[in-house]
Amino acid sequence: MNTGKEGVYYTDVNLELNKKITKQWTLNAMLMYQTYNRSVVELHEGLLRNGIGVVDVKYAVNSDVQMRAELQYLYSKTGEGQWLFGLYELSLFKQLSIYGQYMYNIGGTEEAAAKEKRDRHFYTVGATYSRNAHRLMLAYTKTREGYNCSGGVCRLVPAQEGVNLTYNFTW
Repeated sequence: MNTGKEGVYYTDVNLELNKKITKQWTLNAMLMYQTYNRSVVELHEGLLRNGIGVVDVKYAVNSDVQMRAELQYLYSKTGEGQWLFGLYELSLFKQLSIYGQYMYNIGGTEEAAAKEKRDRHFYTVGATYSRNAHRLMLAYTKTREGYNCSGGVCRLVPAQEGVNLTYNFTW
């Protein structure tokens, strides 16, 4: 936890359960309580306090075909309120992944009510192909403006809708 004259920047408390149910089924569940200081991190006014629940289920048909589904719920009395998120992913031959995700803002706060005229439905449908050091991703997406964190790196992204094509090479 980092603190300074502005107080708490960010803190969270997690409870996580990882369970291999059978050779084919794996369950991961997490509960998190999070405090996030928007005035320090985003230069917006306010301190967010959120409760988050996540359930992730994986099913391995065989060594070449795997499926994963994830559900998330964020509860907050501040910020943009409550959110639902769902993801389905199909992995084929360890190289191809086809996925779809959907996020919906339930609302429930004054800030969310002020943004009521803005769309509250966000989604992505795409595929990723990886081979050796190459990774190619093609997706159609509608994303919301805000911070996007992936792999421990967070960045501010604009709202967008359209096709994304990404190529990565790692050596």
